[in-house]
Amino acid sequence: MDKQERITFLSGISNAALAAGELPTELLLLAWGDNPTGATPPVARVNERTLAAIREQVAGGVFDRVVVDFEHASSKAHPNYQPPPRKHAAYGRPEVREGQGLFLAAIEWTPAGREFAREYADLSPSIYHQPDGTVTRLFAVALCPNGAVKGLSFFAADAAQSNPTETRMDELKALIQALDARIVALEAKIKDAETAQADMSAQLTRHSRQAILRDASRDGKVVNLDASAIEKLTPSELQAHVDKIAVTVPLGRQTANREAASAAGETLLAQYNALSKPAERAAFFQAHRKDFVG
Repeated sequence: MDKQERITFLSGISNAALAAGELPTELLLLAWGDNPTGATPPVARVNERTLAAIREQVAGGVFDRVVVDFEHASSKAHPNYQPPPRKHAAYGRPEVREGQGLFLAAIEWTPAGREFAREYADLSPSIYHQPDGTVTRLFAVALCPNGAVKGLSFFAADAAQSNPTETRMDELKALIQALDARIVALEAKIKDAETAQADMSAQLTRHSRQAILRDASRDGKVVNLDASAIEKLTPSELQAHVDKIAVTVPLGRQTANREAASAAGETLLAQYNALSKPAERAAFFQAHRKDFVG
């Protein structure tokens, strides 16, 4: 035994399973994680170190099966110890299941166990543990009439009023309800996101149509479609329609180029001013009268 290990008799876990019609073939002794004990150590911890230690214990072949006795009668360190011969209730294999806890599995009940096990309300595991409470070995399990490890839901403190199957079913129902609530919340978020995406898509489509119509007007094309008809077309379909429309509004300048006329007038005026004789000026004016008057 490791020098840091200590022996403890945990004063008991409610043995409601023994109230059933058939004696169980396995029993949960300690849940995965911290099990408040109300004793020393204050918690019995079942963790990865326990998993490795119990596997090593079983692989050693000496304590691969442990005894289930009556009130610790087989444990020399306990005041209730009785030397052989004595009656035992059962034998089972220690087993740690990650995330679940420490079990006594593959239980085989003795004739005495089948006769008297139901007379006891609780189970009391006898364990070795580290100073922090980590369980490192299971060497016996006792049937006892009193006590309970605190906080365990699989075995309740009162065997007469507890049903481990119902307790687990209640926990499962609560978990399912919580998951259902999360699913409803996620579905609502997805719906909101889809609605926002649809709104954005509609806005983009509307802006695309407006841009196509502006470009058509700029290019001198008349789109002879009412608003409802345009709404039924995708931007690609509307663009294809506009591409087929001929230019119906002239885009060239329909009035005189005032800048050109102004430049010509300045040239004529310069020529007129260059003439010094009145007769020459009069003749030049008459020849270009329309250009001067406009």
